[in-house]
Amino acid sequence: MVWNTSHSDLKIERQISALVGESFSLLKRFEMRGIGSPKLEILQASTELHTILAVNQDRLRCSIELRPKGVIIHFKSRLDTYALPIPYHKLSIYKGESNSYSLFMDHYKLKIKADDPKVKAFIHKVLNAKVLALEN
Repeated sequence: MVWNTSHSDLKIERQISALVGESFSLLKRFEMRGIGSPKLEILQASTELHTILAVNQDRLRCSIELRPKGVIIHFKSRLDTYALPIPYHKLSIYKGESNSYSLFMDHYKLKIKADDPKVKAFIHKVLNAKVLALEN
């Protein structure tokens, strides 16, 4: 489910934390060498996400945040900020043609551009975190 996180809402924060875990501690963030992706350009989106993003006149961008039990995809639409939490057991990542990755959860899909080596390295970090989380 996509949540509007523009304003701090404790109920929404609890629901997101229940899905993907609490945010990493500062020490853990340093050990992991960061938990956030660089800005990612969105090439395609599923219907529900596209209706939110379509009102933007700027380039469509998002970022990914690592959590202990999943990831959160953050994106903006006009002045609102949205979050799509994805638990690792529902996350599917496919490498597409022409330097792109597709991220899936249920009926949500985002296709992102990956022509920067930093983006590819972060996707590998997500995949490694997913493997470690699912082993435990």
